[in-house]
Amino acid sequence: MKFRSNFDFQYPGSPLGYTSSIDLMGSCFTERIGTKLHQARFDVENGHFGTLFNPVSIFQLIEIALDDIPFSPELICEKDGSFVHYLSHSQINGAKPEDLLANLNSARSNLKKRLLAADKLVLTFGSAFAYRLISSGVLVANCHKQANGNFKKELLSVNFIVEQGIGVLSKLKELNPKLEIIITVSPVKHLRDGVVNNKLSKSILRLVCHELESAIKGVCYLPVLEWVEDDLRDYRFYGADLAHPNEMAEQYIWEQFLSSCFTVETIQQIGQVFRLNGKIAALSKTAIQKYEKEINTVNTWVARPFSLTEN
Repeated sequence: MKFRSNFDFQYPGSPLGYTSSIDLMGSCFTERIGTKLHQARFDVENGHFGTLFNPVSIFQLIEIALDDIPFSPELICEKDGSFVHYLSHSQINGAKPEDLLANLNSARSNLKKRLLAADKLVLTFGSAFAYRLISSGVLVANCHKQANGNFKKELLSVNFIVEQGIGVLSKLKELNPKLEIIITVSPVKHLRDGVVNNKLSKSILRLVCHELESAIKGVCYLPVLEWVEDDLRDYRFYGADLAHPNEMAEQYIWEQFLSSCFTVETIQQIGQVFRLNGKIAALSKTAIQKYEKEINTVNTWVARPFSLTEN
């Protein structure tokens, strides 16, 4: 008897490898995959503006980067003694408004540089619910724990998100024709919206991914949501909050990601890198020398070489 609806998926684009330049943006799930790729020593950059949940805010920041649009000082607020911006996560902050703007502009410049050179861009959409500032009508990426009365919550429509996405991603593809864009829906449940509304939100995001994949060549959907909800399909793969996939689920998704999007040779190389990581993690600089031959071998293919003085 079968007790799981596991399924095969093969990424239709060119396989990811150690010559790939990979960028990731979106929900906190993106951070998990980005961390794994970083540990595997890929050329990867993750979360230029921190955690972003709704897709329109992701598209907005990509457009700001591509067009060198300055960040509005009017969208700065104060949180926990630092200044933050409504279009970004509080991961980017400043002791003074001018410090914040400098940090935002630096992140914007870096994002543009990376987007124009990248081979792969991974976008993870977390929620179709978003918030607008009542005073200006601006759609924010983060409310930064400001007063609830400052915002109006809304459910973004499929058509609105797709319209924004096609405009920005088509422009990006024109500027960087070799770029392949992987889009996915985060399996993290947004239970604060309620179980019913979370399912509604995820359904909208799944339709958005379908429309974007159909409309833009080089855009591909990665079925992360389905790996969790239809393949694993069990609360034992969630954390204590029953919302976030746990370590077992994250490892399973990572393995599915590898088998779907990487060659067998690259997967073997990744395994060798992780084994080497484990060997040298707690060693002194002197003790690392005993692995010099293995380090030199691995350094022939990784994007970010090991150092013999790693620690």
